[in-house]
Amino acid sequence: MKPFMITGEVSWNGIPKLYAVFVGPCRTGPALRPVCSRRFPHVTDASGNTREGIAEYGRIRAERDGRKLAPEDWMNEHYTMMGGVFETEISDTEEYCEMKMHYCPLLEEWKKMGLSPEDQDLFCDVAMELDRNRAKEHGIPCDIVERLGKGDPFCRVVLWKKKKD
Repeated sequence: MKPFMITGEVSWNGIPKLYAVFVGPCRTGPALRPVCSRRFPHVTDASGNTREGIAEYGRIRAERDGRKLAPEDWMNEHYTMMGGVFETEISDTEEYCEMKMHYCPLLEEWKKMGLSPEDQDLFCDVAMELDRNRAKEHGIPCDIVERLGKGDPFCRVVLWKKKKD
């Protein structure tokens, strides 16, 4: 399959559901972190707790898929439903399916909020727990090779078709 890409302006006014799904939660976590650390000083690993919550949502999301997904199913579903939002480029080889996302609404909101590059990287990595754990529930080996949040030019998710050694 030849790689291709969905691009274009994303108007949040045109898709308010996606705005609520992405922007609300991505603002809530970082905004609450300083408040929670003052209010609950005994909670020393808030990002760990958040990571666990996002991971659990990945497992729930896999259950909601209603069937076991193959890497091709996942990639095509992402491309159809979300490809335009993330400006996704996809490719399918004999060994793996690959998605390269060139835009992330979460990261853009974190930048607008003034989060440091380190916090952007942390929240990006935590957010990827959804994909890691959804893949795990489907029995799909998944590598998140590059991430916009750590300064890479795109997020690159590789879904392997066979178990890796």
